[in-house]
Amino acid sequence: KAVIHYTINGKDPSRTKNYIYNGVFYLKMNKTGGDNTILKARTYYNGQWSSVVTLELNFLPAVTNHVDNTTNTSTNH
Repeated sequence: KAVIHYTINGKDPSRTKNYIYNGVFYLKMNKTGGDNTILKARTYYNGQWSSVVTLELNFLPAVTNHVDNTTNTSTNH
């Protein structure tokens, strides 16, 4: 059985210092206050590692007050 290992700190996954994927998980803005998170993942199967897959997730601040310039009205979202 292949096992998917992942990290959210930008380091390559290893068998000792990472998370093991087993279903849905949620990400929030990173702990350092930045606006992106680097997710890296790879599988381990029959003593072999796959290539590392890297995904950079950029989190945008929520819009709380949007001004529609076409009608000059303000709406909350």
